[in-house]
Amino acid sequence: MSASRARIGMSIADLRMPAQEAIQQAARLGYQTIEIATVGTEFEPRRFGETARRHLRRFVADQNLEIAALQVDIGGQRFGNPSRLDEGVDHARSAIEMAAQMHVPIVTIELGPVVPDSAQLVEAMRRLAQRTDATGTFLALQTGYTDPNQLAELLRTLGAPTIKVCYDPAGLLLGGFEAFSGVGPLADQIILAYVRDAIAGRGSQADGGRAPLGRETALGDGELDLAQYVASLHEANYHGPLIVRRLQAMNPVVELAQARQRLASLGAGM
Repeated sequence: MSASRARIGMSIADLRMPAQEAIQQAARLGYQTIEIATVGTEFEPRRFGETARRHLRRFVADQNLEIAALQVDIGGQRFGNPSRLDEGVDHARSAIEMAAQMHVPIVTIELGPVVPDSAQLVEAMRRLAQRTDATGTFLALQTGYTDPNQLAELLRTLGAPTIKVCYDPAGLLLGGFEAFSGVGPLADQIILAYVRDAIAGRGSQADGGRAPLGRETALGDGELDLAQYVASLHEANYHGPLIVRRLQAMNPVVELAQARQRLASLGAGM
């Protein structure tokens, strides 16, 4: 299967170096597009003003890169903690406004271990949908510790055309699910795809239990069949960028270079 339509991207936060240097390094590694984290970084929307945003767009373009998405991850239990829902909504709303101003199409959010039919969660997502609808920005919910079928049901409940999915196979593996288990139920909702590998957690989050143990690995060292994953995305009519993620690398530059090469060997980035 050819992935020739897919651009290869990465999250600059995974390089764990100053942002400007990370952007330049992403370009040197041959990446074509990037994701930028906004929580706990210099790109926090409340502190990263209009002039800085214009300069960032110009600097990224000067490296022959594009910004695929902004990312929101408040850490901890994230949206799974009812006491932090307002905090999560505030961060996401600020990122949505910033993305709209910078002409970035997507904001991704890490939901954490949520109860998809929670009235509080549904209301929080509806509040965010008002902003995405108003700005024309997409909000992509990352797959992970929530059953993909339940996540699909949440999206149906919301009925918001600008609320979609960021597919993370490693997030599903770490949550005790099969890496491809969400491609079917979420096929028409995937607007961004991560490329991340892991050794699976053992168990399931469907019963609301604690997260089973698993661990992220370098691409190719875990349980993700990369060729099958890319083929599954293609069958789901996903033709967007493939965003490499590696949160826990010992040597991020080396591992991210190798990951890009693996994707290129499948025809991506051509």
